[in-house]
Amino acid sequence: MNLTTAAISHIRVPVPPLEEQRKIMEFLEAAVTSHDSAVAAAEIRLAIAREIAFKPITSMDTRTSNPPPPRLLIQTAHPEFNILATEDGNGTPMPNSSLWPEVRALVESLPDRPLARLFDPYASENVHLDRSELARLIAVELRALVAICASHPHDLIRTYVKDAMINVEYTLASRLGIYAGERSVGSFLLELDTLPPETQEQVHVHLT
Repeated sequence: MNLTTAAISHIRVPVPPLEEQRKIMEFLEAAVTSHDSAVAAAEIRLAIAREIAFKPITSMDTRTSNPPPPRLLIQTAHPEFNILATEDGNGTPMPNSSLWPEVRALVESLPDRPLARLFDPYASENVHLDRSELARLIAVELRALVAICASHPHDLIRTYVKDAMINVEYTLASRLGIYAGERSVGSFLLELDTLPPETQEQVHVHLT
C-alpha cells in the first residue's frame, strides 16, 4: 500500500549494454524516418489523386481555332492558398503571359481570407454551425467577393467575374450536402439559398 523511495531504491532494473542501447536507438530512428517518409508519400499521392479527381474534364474540338476564353475560378480545396485564380479556357493557370501578372496581382490583393476560413467546414469557428448557417455565411461572403470584383476598376476583373466559376471541394460539398466539382458561382449561390435545414440526426453525426 505504501511505496517509498527507500523501497524503490532496492529494485534492480535490467538495462541492456550500451552498445545494444545504441542499436535500439538506431532502429527506432530508422523506423521514425521510414514512417515520416511513408506519410509524406501518402500525402503527395492524396494531393495528386484529388487534383485528378476534381480537375474539370474539358473537351476541345481540334477543328476550332478559338479556344475558350480565360476565366476567373474560385477554388475551395485549399483554404491556405489564394482563393481566386486566373486560368485559360482549359483550366491551366497562366501566370507567365504578358497579361496575367497584373490581373493575378489585382485579384490576389482582394481581402478574401474570411471566405477562406468559411470554405473550411471544420475550422474551429465553423464546427458548431449547422448546414443552413454555414451556407448562409458562405453565400454572404461570396456575394461580397463577387461585388468587389464587379466594381473593380480593372476591366478584365469586371469581365471575368461575370462568368466566374467555383470549384467546390469534396469535404465542403459533403458538409453542405451537395455535389462536389465545378459550377458557376450563380448556380452555387442558388444551391446555398435553397438548401433544406439540417436534421437533428445529421447534426449529431457531424458533431460526433
